Amino acid sequence: MLEEIVRLLVDTAAPGAFATRRTERANDLHLDVRGVGPIPIPVPAMVARQLCSVARPARYGLRDQTLLDERVRDGWEIGKRQIKIDARRWRRTLDPQLVQIGRDLGLPGGCAFRAELHNMLVYGPGQFFAPHQDSEKADGMIGTLVVALPSVFKGGALVIEHHDEKVSYRGSPERLSFVAFYADCHHEVRPVTHGYRVVLTYNLFLEGGTDVRRPVVGKPLEAMVRSVRAYFETPGPERQWRPPEGPPDRLVYLLDHQYTQKGLSWQALKNGDAARAALIRQVAAQLDCEVALALADVHESWSCEDDGQELVQRLVKSLWSSIEKEIRSLRAQPPSSTTIKALLAKNKPIVGLLATAVIAQDAGVQKSIVDELTTVKGHPLRCGVHLLRTTHAGGSSGKLHALGLDILHADCTRTLIRLLATPVRTANDWSIAMPLHCRCALCKKLASFLVAGDQRQLDWPLANDKRAHVHQIIDGHELPVTHQTRRTGRPYTLVLCKTKTLSIARRTSARNGRAISHG
Repeated sequence: MLEEIVRLLVDTAAPGAFATRRTERANDLHLDVRGVGPIPIPVPAMVARQLCSVARPARYGLRDQTLLDERVRDGWEIGKRQIKIDARRWRRTLDPQLVQIGRDLGLPGGCAFRAELHNMLVYGPGQFFAPHQDSEKADGMIGTLVVALPSVFKGGALVIEHHDEKVSYRGSPERLSFVAFYADCHHEVRPVTHGYRVVLTYNLFLEGGTDVRRPVVGKPLEAMVRSVRAYFETPGPERQWRPPEGPPDRLVYLLDHQYTQKGLSWQALKNGDAARAALIRQVAAQLDCEVALALADVHESWSCEDDGQELVQRLVKSLWSSIEKEIRSLRAQPPSSTTIKALLAKNKPIVGLLATAVIAQDAGVQKSIVDELTTVKGHPLRCGVHLLRTTHAGGSSGKLHALGLDILHADCTRTLIRLLATPVRTANDWSIAMPLHCRCALCKKLASFLVAGDQRQLDWPLANDKRAHVHQIIDGHELPVTHQTRRTGRPYTLVLCKTKTLSIARRTSARNGRAISHG
């Protein structure tokens, strides 16, 4: 019965998607930015650099906090008070787009989106926004609209994910791109590799409510009524060591989208949730049942009776999928001490997960976990060695073999042997072997300076925004390089100088490597 109820609800088709993209000509968009003036469209690179000069580093929301961390979000933000748009002309394009977007996202008739400008964002070479969810910036916010202005750039794709579905959208060099999605969807901006990505962001609010759908009639409603009635009339299954259970008195169904306390209401359900809620409410009315919306924390538990092993395997796979996503997201960021610390914090949960996989006899998950932690996959050596030590400290040396960590042990050993065989740095060797995450022209020149063993200082005339980008790259990668600006002439000169900590770090690394190999 419960399976039939779930099937009927799943078969209640979602009327729209979780994200959509549309394009339009930019004839009606006329905007000025304080400190820059009228913005030509398409946006030239020179104007984009001017926008960066009047912007501030972009913040991001985490629950009720607004944070600044270039390892999570690296970009420029211009507040709406600095932006002036010819609203009368712009409405001629924006309003029809909002109607179409509402249809794409499954809004019923009598309900529409209202868009409020939030800010302008500029992403230059190497800049990005790590995977995240939008915070509710105002009561009633249900979604986000990103209007990408025409410009020439590479990279910078907007990737949006909901459950197991993922879509990727890129801008256009000639037309406006309207991308809208529900606020609970995870999304990210991939690093820009060339040029500048310039967008206007809007908060989307509902006008009217999503509970105005036509009532469900016919066989789906009849089948649902029969299944729910049977569910409430059938006693629970008998289990060993437990008293007999009577018929259930509650039926809980988890919605597809996430909601906050302020945003949860019958009038603001998203997409397929609204359609399924309409069906549930009609069934409740016919069976004289109470029906309510509630926020839920989901905790999984299982019994050792029956198919307990299968349930444990499902739980392990689900937990590993979550941890794996976090690990890959951290590895995609510059290899700073903050990133390494975050990766090290994952090791104890990973060891516990491996032990649970052994109990559940799930060799496939074991292998998947161990493979992901090798240097071949780009996992930092320090993190792999720390995990081996963590495991060894928690039991006998045979525990490494029992958890399937022999592969990781061999991988770390090979890498350490190779590092220990590296010739000792000579006194006049100033080379820095550090792969940079950004591939722009500035970072290519910076990389050339880093690997040059005979060059300790670089005097580099650069404009303000380009200097800022180099500063961010050096600080984000925690390079042993000082960076100061010599404020004479135009443009000012950025002076880079490699520090003596370079040779100290090499000696420390080698010493730690020997300790690890004999530990």
